[in-house]
Amino acid sequence: MNNNKYDSFEDKTIFVKNGNQEAAPWDRTRIIAILMEESGLPFQIAEKIADDVQKAVFSSNLKSVSSSLLRELVNLKLLEYGYTKILNKTRVLGLAVSDVKDAVKSDIPYNAVSPLSPFLSSMYIADTVKSQFASLNVFSEKSVDLHYQGKFHINGIKGIDRLFSVLLDVSKLLNFSYTGDNFFLKKPLSCNDFFRNLEKIAGFLSAFVNSSVTFCGFEKIFKYFECESTKKSIFSDFIENLETVLLIGNPVKLYLKDKDLITAASTLYSHGFYLKSEVITAKENYVPARNIAIYDAFTCESKFIAENITVNLPGIALESTVKGKDFFKQLQKHLENIFSAFSKKGVFIEKLMMVRGRSVFDFLKKLGFNPLSSFYAVSICGLQEAVSLLREKVKFGLQDYEFAFEIVFKLKEMLKELEEKHKIKVLLTDSDQSDISYRFARQDLKFEPYYISKIVKGEIASGGVYYSQNASFSLNRYLDVNEVIDIEERAKEYFDFPFKTIIKLIDFENIKVFSTDRKYSYLMLTQDFSVCYHCNVMESGIYKSCPKCLSENIVNYFYLYSNYAPFQKLNRALRVMMKKVAYYEEFTI
Repeated sequence: MNNNKYDSFEDKTIFVKNGNQEAAPWDRTRIIAILMEESGLPFQIAEKIADDVQKAVFSSNLKSVSSSLLRELVNLKLLEYGYTKILNKTRVLGLAVSDVKDAVKSDIPYNAVSPLSPFLSSMYIADTVKSQFASLNVFSEKSVDLHYQGKFHINGIKGIDRLFSVLLDVSKLLNFSYTGDNFFLKKPLSCNDFFRNLEKIAGFLSAFVNSSVTFCGFEKIFKYFECESTKKSIFSDFIENLETVLLIGNPVKLYLKDKDLITAASTLYSHGFYLKSEVITAKENYVPARNIAIYDAFTCESKFIAENITVNLPGIALESTVKGKDFFKQLQKHLENIFSAFSKKGVFIEKLMMVRGRSVFDFLKKLGFNPLSSFYAVSICGLQEAVSLLREKVKFGLQDYEFAFEIVFKLKEMLKELEEKHKIKVLLTDSDQSDISYRFARQDLKFEPYYISKIVKGEIASGGVYYSQNASFSLNRYLDVNEVIDIEERAKEYFDFPFKTIIKLIDFENIKVFSTDRKYSYLMLTQDFSVCYHCNVMESGIYKSCPKCLSENIVNYFYLYSNYAPFQKLNRALRVMMKKVAYYEEFTI
C-alpha cells in the first residue's frame, strides 16, 4: 500500500458495517466527529486517534470492518493515551458471539417459570445490554461495584427505563380518557366499558414495570355504575380476560375488600390455573384459594415505585465479622449508597420524560406519576443468616430472634432518617428473591467459604446454595414454633408489604408424614385448616368432609413459610423431596 492511502479521509474499497445492518464507505472524519461529540475530546486529540485507527485498519488488508471493532480499536488508543475516564462513553455494549448463540439455542434459563422461547432469548439479550448501559451511564461507579460484589442488588438494573411497580386506585379512572401513540381510551359509559379499558391499561403497564402492577378500589366502580347485581360475573370475566391480555407481561395484583368479589375470584382460582392475576386482601376478608394472599398493611392509594434494591444482610454481617467493624455502621454506609442509586434512577427517568414525547411516560404522567414524588423500595435478604454470623451460632434461642427483630427495627429507623436527608420516599417491602438469594450466597461463599459454609442453606457441593428470603426464618426444633412465628410476625410489622405463602394439600393421607419428618424442619408449618366450598365455611384442622354440612367438596390447606417465593422456583432437589412426601400445589406468594 502507498503512504498516500494512510493520509486520505475516505476509501471506497473498505466498508464499515454498522449495527443497523447497513454498510458505508470508510470515512475517517466520522471517527473524529464521534470522539468529539461523545467524549468531548479536542479536535487535535480526536484526529490523532482517528489517524492511528485508520493506519491499523488499512494495514490489515480488511475489505470490511464492523463498527464494534472500530470502537474497540478507538478504546485501545484512549487507554494508550491515558483517557481511561472516557472509556465508558465509547465502550461497545453487547454479548459475545458464544453468549448470543446460547441465548438463541435457549440454553440460558432466562425465566425459570416460563417456557423458553425466541421472545425470551431476545429479552435476555436486550436486558443484558440495558444492564451494561445502566452500569456505565446511570448509576455511580461505587453503586455498581457494590451491586456486582453482592452487597446489594439493584432489581431494575436490567430494566433501567422501566419502573419497578405501579399501584393504581382504579376509581381515579372513572372519567379517564387518553389518546397517544397506538393507544386510545374512551371515557367509560358503563361498567363493561370501564373493565375493557382496565384490561388495556393492565396490558400497557405490565410491559412497562419490572415487577408487578396492582389495582385497588374496585368496590367504588360497581357502586358508581350501579351494577352491584352483575359485579361477580363482570369481575370473573375481567380475571379470565387478563390471561389473554397479559400473555407476555407481568402478573397483575388485585386488592379486594368486597367479599362477593373475593368469592368470585376464589371460585375461578380453585377450578383452574390463572397465571396472570393474584388477589390480595385483609385478613378479615380472606378466603383461602389459589392466588389469594393476605396483606394487612395495604392502603388503597396510587403509588409509583421507581426502583427496588435488595440488601444482602449476611454479606454486611460478613464484613463486620471479618473486618471487625460495627454491623449497623456498615449497614448505614450501604444504605447511603442505595439512596444514591435511587437518586440516579429518578434523574434518569425524569430525563426520559423530557425527551420522549407522547409515550408510556406521558400516560403515566396523566395517571399521576411524578418522578420527583415517586416511591422507592428496600428489601432485605438473609436475615436469619446475618444473625447467625453476628451471634456466632446456628441454634437459635429467643434472644437471638429478638436480635433479628432489633435489626429490622433499626433498619426501619435508618430508612426514615435517610428519607429526611435525601427527600426520597422509601418503603420497606418484600420482593421475589428466588434468584437473588442464590446470587448473594454464591458470591459470599467465593470470598469467605470458612464463615459462609457454616450458615448457608442448600448443597455446597452442587452449588445450589441460598439465603433465606425477606424476614423469614427456618424452624428451629430447639424453640417452640409459636414463639418463632411471634418473632417473625413482629418483624413483619415493619414491612409496608408483608407476605405469606400458602400450600394446598392434594394428598390427604400424606400430611402427617410431611409435617413430622425432621428432614423438612427448615420448612415451618404454622397452621392447617380446611375450607368447604359447598357452605363456604373455614374450619381449623384437616377434614375429609365438612363438619358442618358433611359435603366432600372440601379442600385442606396449611400455611408454609418457605425460603423461596414463588414456590415453583424451588431448586430441583427440593421439589423431588417434596414429591416423595406429598403432592402439592403452590398458589400464592
